[in-house]
Amino acid sequence: MKSFAFILIPLFIFISTLAISQKQANIWYFGENAGLDFTYQNPEVITNSNMIAEAGCSSISDSLGNLLFYTNGNKIWNRLHQVMPNGDSIKGTYGINQNCIIIPMPNYDSLYYLFSIDSTGFYYSLINIRLDNGFGDVPIKNSKISEAVTDKITACQHCNSTDTWVIAHLKESSTFRSCLITENGISHDPVFSTCGNSILAELGYMKVSPSGDKLVLPINSYSTLFEVFNFDNLTGIVSNPILIPKSDLSYIYGAEFSADSKVLYISTGGEHFRLIQYDLSKDIQTEFINSSVIIANGNQYALQLATDGKIYVAQVNEPYLGVINHPSILGETCIFENNAIYLNGNNCKMGLPNFNQSYFNKPAISCTNACAGKPTNFSFDYNSNIDSVKWVFGNDQSSVTEIYPYIVDCNYNEPGSYDIGMYYYHCGITDSIIQFVTIYEPPWIDLGNDTTIFTGNTVTLDAGEDMSQYLWNNGSESQYLTTSSEGIYFAEVTKNNCKSSDTIYIQVISTIVALPNAFSPNADNLNDVFKAIRAGKLNDFQFAVFNRYGERIFYSTDIEKGWDGKFKGLDCPMESYVWEISYSIPELGEPIIKKLSGVVHLLR
Repeated sequence: MKSFAFILIPLFIFISTLAISQKQANIWYFGENAGLDFTYQNPEVITNSNMIAEAGCSSISDSLGNLLFYTNGNKIWNRLHQVMPNGDSIKGTYGINQNCIIIPMPNYDSLYYLFSIDSTGFYYSLINIRLDNGFGDVPIKNSKISEAVTDKITACQHCNSTDTWVIAHLKESSTFRSCLITENGISHDPVFSTCGNSILAELGYMKVSPSGDKLVLPINSYSTLFEVFNFDNLTGIVSNPILIPKSDLSYIYGAEFSADSKVLYISTGGEHFRLIQYDLSKDIQTEFINSSVIIANGNQYALQLATDGKIYVAQVNEPYLGVINHPSILGETCIFENNAIYLNGNNCKMGLPNFNQSYFNKPAISCTNACAGKPTNFSFDYNSNIDSVKWVFGNDQSSVTEIYPYIVDCNYNEPGSYDIGMYYYHCGITDSIIQFVTIYEPPWIDLGNDTTIFTGNTVTLDAGEDMSQYLWNNGSESQYLTTSSEGIYFAEVTKNNCKSSDTIYIQVISTIVALPNAFSPNADNLNDVFKAIRAGKLNDFQFAVFNRYGERIFYSTDIEKGWDGKFKGLDCPMESYVWEISYSIPELGEPIIKKLSGVVHLLR
């Protein structure tokens, strides 16, 4: 483990090398004269291409995002959309596969390798942008690297953040060929890794993850659809295959990883044309296979991640691209949108541009429970060949945390915006990253004090307004909960991903009706009326008073009315009188009928 020894200076000056926006992949050319420009927030359709590419193609821009050149593996067009001198007759298949990729030569601003594949072997050409008045020339063309490899090629950055791995797969074998590109050129000692299965049908794209730790390879044999491997961006070794069996006559064509390298997408054709998602956190074969979710059906071919973090989907012979809007989100909430980008009448074909996948790598610090007064959990999403990390918490948390895990907690007592950063050591270098986090006030919830209600009555509990989520202990997800039952009620609310909860006890007591045993109707405003006293809800109330002869001298169905000691307008004598009451108590089932009787004494 590497120890850090440096002076802490203001955090805002540090920006991760890997986190810098990779503008080399800003301009795309593909299909029948189709193009996209990712310079701005939303991709802009461009139509100035002179290229037709059935499948394989690649393009490259400078560090500011300005187009340099593009290719279909057969010809190379400069930024004026003219074929470069010596830029024709490139040895790249013109067909259905991933035949080429452009790789800048490390530490040079004008030299670029074009790697290409055809049936005779694996080749490179060298492009010098400074030649031909700055529009580029091809001083070296079709220099053979090796004998035949399958028609698939991918690339990612070495973990030193400077060099590049170019990865191919040998024909009729289970061997990968990883070649390192440095400032000294193409390594003469490629790394060979033999694992997994041989490819039967060469159809489909091979891809390495943006973080450089996973690789997917179409197999398309009678029993195997594709395999997912570990890739070591320090050594170039491919290992630990997970096999995805084939259950029908479908084949895999497109493959792509989310920007955080946690989710894999593939497209299939043949018996079923589908777009399928897999969870890469499942590293056991059965769990990985079972994580599959069909995102869409239909005309889906090559898949390519863009600098905006979205995955674009080729739709063959259509003037449209599909798009996966949130590739890092599992399930259909990743939101696939068919016909999302209209190409202004230029048709897409099977392929999309092939890039160094590390252009789309965006190592990030993620956090959960960003709530004041509670531990906020931070984690580093990128861990490919990371030896150690040092967390730095800014603002009022301006301490350097001398620990090395990828996950750490920090307490913020007040809501607000805070900067958080980290230094991470890998492959002999130290990179850094800074992000800003908003700490939110936990939502306020108050169900009130414990409450007593009467049998048949209800109470409505309110968990508060404007919450993003409500959850009661009975599973209800509403703001309000109405109940007539006794018990402890619990509600949890969520807002800004912060949670708060409260409980309340509801006590239920029976309806009570009572009458006094005496009253004195003498106009002194004290106990002048004989009437029922009730607690709770009741229905069908009837109240009657009888004299000693059994004659009914008072009757009412209104519990608020009582006997004033008169009968037919005359005062009744001081003596005892019999009363009777009946009523019903509303229950959740059949109402309960109650009948009461007694004696009252009239006094004057």
